[in-house]
Amino acid sequence: MSLLSNFTSTTTFPPFDSLPSTTSPSPSEPWYLVAQIFENMTITQPTLICRDRNSASFALTFEDRDFSLSSFKKGFTVVVRRARRTEAREEGKRGFVTVEKGEEGVRCLPGSMERVLVLAGDMGEGEGKEACGDCQVKGWTEKGHKSDCKIYKALRELDELES
Repeated sequence: MSLLSNFTSTTTFPPFDSLPSTTSPSPSEPWYLVAQIFENMTITQPTLICRDRNSASFALTFEDRDFSLSSFKKGFTVVVRRARRTEAREEGKRGFVTVEKGEEGVRCLPGSMERVLVLAGDMGEGEGKEACGDCQVKGWTEKGHKSDCKIYKALRELDELES
């Protein structure tokens, strides 16, 4: 089954507050955190402030201090495979998600979360799966499809993560 056919599933794509914690057992099926990048807060450790599908804000930190966030731009969508929520240490603070050093299941999709969810839904229904063809230039220049093509490409790559 295609990963994208479940993109609206909160089991496969849970919001931040529903992620398994670092101390809970792993679900048997794969899961992914989908969030929109709100701000890059990197000082010494790569850190993004993100908002999930429920508009909950949280920090996404990367243990690898050399991890390049150059393609992770404000407004783009980040997808983290098997993300785990770390509980807040102080009352009133939010938890966060840490990406372990060497983790390869992190992808940045070049579009807003809203647009990504729409296009992923189209792909799940069988639309947008083919690579751009003869009408590519016309679609890009006359219909504004260039940004959609980039998102479709990134979604196809994401769909291959679990294949």
